[in-house]
Amino acid sequence: MAVTLPSPEEAPFGTFSPDTVARLVLGKRDFNRPRRAWPLWRKLGRAWLHRSRRIFDVTYHGFRLRLHPATNAGDEGIVLNGIHGEEDEFARVAERVAAYENFIDIGANIGLYSLIAARFLPEGRSIIAFEPDPGTARRLRINLALNGVTRVEIVQAAVSPERGEMTIYRAPHSIGLTSANKRFDDWIEERVPTVPLAERGITRIGMLKIDIEGFEDQELLPYFDTMPPEAWPRYILIEVCHHKYWKRDVVAELRAKGYREVFSNIRNLHFEREGDRA
Repeated sequence: MAVTLPSPEEAPFGTFSPDTVARLVLGKRDFNRPRRAWPLWRKLGRAWLHRSRRIFDVTYHGFRLRLHPATNAGDEGIVLNGIHGEEDEFARVAERVAAYENFIDIGANIGLYSLIAARFLPEGRSIIAFEPDPGTARRLRINLALNGVTRVEIVQAAVSPERGEMTIYRAPHSIGLTSANKRFDDWIEERVPTVPLAERGITRIGMLKIDIEGFEDQELLPYFDTMPPEAWPRYILIEVCHHKYWKRDVVAELRAKGYREVFSNIRNLHFEREGDRA
C-alpha cells in the first residue's frame, strides 16, 4: 500500500529524510556531513536523483533544508556531496555581513544567502530577498520557515527600472537557470511582476548579492543611474559567468564608479567601494 506523504509546504522537517534506499544508491550514511562520493557513485546517484525526483530533508551548515536535487543543481551538490559550489562565498558573507546595515538578495533561489545573512546580521537590520519565479519562491519560503526565520522580507518580483511585468524563462531541468534571457526552445515562459530596487525605501545598501543568469546589468545598473552615490551598495557579490548576455559591461562600470575587486572565482566577482571597507 503506497504511503502518501504530506505536501512539502506542510510537512515538518524530517518527513523527507533520506531512507535506506537513498543511502544505498548514493553510497552515503550521513547526509549532514561533507563527503564527496566516488565518481561511479556520483554518476549513478545523479541519474537516480533525476529519475526518482525525490525530495530530501538534510542539515547543511546547521540549516534545515528541504532540497529538490532533480530540479536544482545546488540542491544536487548538497545531497550528493554535502557541498555547494559556492562554499567559499558563503564563508565570506558569514564573516563580513555583520558590518553592513542590510542585506539585499536578488535572485534568492532557495534562500541560502538569506539564511546566512539572517544568522549573522544583527537584529534590526533588514534582509530583502527578491525571487520572481513562483515555484522557487515557495521553496524559499519553506526553507526560511524550517529554520524559524521570519525576518527576511520576500519580494516575489523581479528587480527592474519600472514597476510592471516582464517575461522570464526557466529551464525545465533546473530552477537555478531562470533568466530574462531565453537560451533554448524548451525553456518555460512565465510573466512575473517587476519592482524598482529604489522603491524599497532603502537609503543605502550595505551588502548586495545578485545572481540572475545574465540579466545583472539590466537590474543593477539602473539603480546606479538614478540613485546618488551615498545610496550605492558598499559590497557587491555578482555573478559574471553569463556576461555575454549583458548589454552593458557591469564590471567596467563598477570599476569606473570606484569599486575594486576583492574576491573572484570562476562564476562570481565581489566588489567593495574604495575607502569604504567594512
